[in-house]
Amino acid sequence: MQTQTLARPADGLCFDEVVPKNTSTPHVAAAAFYHCLVLATKNLIRVAQPEAYGPLKIHIT
Repeated sequence: MQTQTLARPADGLCFDEVVPKNTSTPHVAAAAFYHCLVLATKNLIRVAQPEAYGPLKIHIT
């Protein structure tokens, strides 16, 4: 499974690690965010944002 390719799957990762701000277009960032929401509704990932406008943490379930 692809979870084995992550360096630290237990810790999760930040959305900014998946979609770096300096190399991603707004279109790519929006598409990635949409896909995160879809995967979260299917309980394949868990998404958390402890504070408003803070970093988005993604955990694989």
